[in-house]
Amino acid sequence: MNDRMKELYGHLYADAMKIRLSNFFPICGEEYGRAGTVKLMVVGRAVNGWDEFMAGDEAAFMASAETSLDGRGFSWLGHKNKAGDYDAELASESYLNARGEETHYNLRTSPFWKTVKEITRRLNGWSEDGIPPRWYEHIVWSNLYAIAPKDGGNPDDAMQRAQRATCRELLREQINEFAPTHILFVTGQDWYRAFWENQPLCDMVEHNDQKQFGKYTVSSGLYHDCKVVVTMRPEFRTPADIIGGAMAAFAELEVPGGAI
Repeated sequence: MNDRMKELYGHLYADAMKIRLSNFFPICGEEYGRAGTVKLMVVGRAVNGWDEFMAGDEAAFMASAETSLDGRGFSWLGHKNKAGDYDAELASESYLNARGEETHYNLRTSPFWKTVKEITRRLNGWSEDGIPPRWYEHIVWSNLYAIAPKDGGNPDDAMQRAQRATCRELLREQINEFAPTHILFVTGQDWYRAFWENQPLCDMVEHNDQKQFGKYTVSSGLYHDCKVVVTMRPEFRTPADIIGGAMAAFAELEVPGGAI
């Protein structure tokens, strides 16, 4: 191999390393499963920008997942210390990552999180002025796909196909582990169905409530004794219709042996 070929192959390595990736492990809030509250699991598509993982081999990659699991719920929203001294900072929603750096990911302005917050409030029967400041600690958050581009954006078709089968089994295992009473997929119908392919989580029935929430399609069904609802992404849509449709779908589901 001549020097120029070597140089060009070096460029290929540099080009490949530009495709930086993030890995995501589900986050369980500290208050999840507290008596008298709904055990809600929220599932998105994939993270839109996240800490980059540097894994030279499988063992290192698995270790990075364990490190994520050891985190303090949603502590990435505030100060890196785990002590409760920073609850006021968390409550004020002045979101910083664990390194103390300002981040664009803000639950106060994100359409996704504003929708999740309101559905969490309604499912738990909290009044508008009675919702806990750290309401997110009452849920589990996961995503369809665990690997996504580091610099934001959803994984493309090739990246989805490469991880889909494993992520499908991983999500099933997460559901079994956290045992939610309610699962909210804020993914849109197309992403949900492409993800499960011919191995659906449960039988889903699409419906539109034309009387009040007929603007968007909502799917609903049961996974064992867990209520499952799939709704549209809230960006560039009417949040009230998405929230109302999801709540109507949850209300219509009947769990054998008693309602949840």
